[in-house]
Amino acid sequence: MSITYGDLRSWRSAAVTSVSEMLRADIHALEKARDAVETDAVPGGWQGSGRFVAIIRQGILVRGMILRRCGRGGLRHLPPTEL
Repeated sequence: MSITYGDLRSWRSAAVTSVSEMLRADIHALEKARDAVETDAVPGGWQGSGRFVAIIRQGILVRGMILRRCGRGGLRHLPPTEL
């Protein structure tokens, strides 16, 4: 696909900037949600198998949020601090 000089002259970067800002806001919201799940998903009063299942589900949710943030690239693409 080639781009003509007329296309280049009429290109507007405002749309790209707007989308970039919306993406940053979405990433920030996802990170806040992940932090909330990591800290608040398992109540301290839960004991036994209920707590065990809640911890497993919490791990699955957090892993899914991390993969979504990384573009679902799989564990090999995660930064070492988030494994």
